Amino acid sequence: MNIIALNNIAFQKKLIASSNIIKDGQISPCSIYELDVNNRDDLRYFTKLKGGDNWRKGTFFKDIENDMLAAADGRYYVLEDSKDGCLAACEVYENTENGTDELIYLETGTTYSSQNSDRKSRYIGETLLSFLVGMAKKTKKAKFTIVDPTPYAYMFYINHGFRENVFDENLSVKSSDFNRILEKNEKHVGRMEYFV
Repeated sequence: MNIIALNNIAFQKKLIASSNIIKDGQISPCSIYELDVNNRDDLRYFTKLKGGDNWRKGTFFKDIENDMLAAADGRYYVLEDSKDGCLAACEVYENTENGTDELIYLETGTTYSSQNSDRKSRYIGETLLSFLVGMAKKTKKAKFTIVDPTPYAYMFYINHGFRENVFDENLSVKSSDFNRILEKNEKHVGRMEYFV
């Protein structure tokens, strides 16, 4: 899959992976970028999205932006396509004490959320989640954890193979199950290509 990241010129964001999603009922290529909290242009990324209808009702959008502006100790990724730009964003924290990656926030734009009734756009959140699990696998993490998911998101993660932890409200998946999550997304939209 060849994706020319022409929009990469506007920011220092780093092209880190490419995949596909279902958008408007058709398979559509997408790119995943990592934002740099130390770069002034990347810090303005979310500011540029604020006016768009796609992000107006976001649950975590403002929290992701605030953490990034505060240079919180996390990694920030966005999933984009060439037509509409940012379709999803997330924040991940590396817990070095127990060798896990922890998803703090994952937000899909309102128009493309799985809660949207038209269902013409699909697998956007799943593709970004699959990317994160793939990165956990590449960096040899022991597990990948979802921190305190909302009630709606809770079922989304359970349906994608994450399991409850009897000791807290988080959901997690062990490294031995990473491939199952990756293969599910691959069946839906094809193989993801990583550039790291």
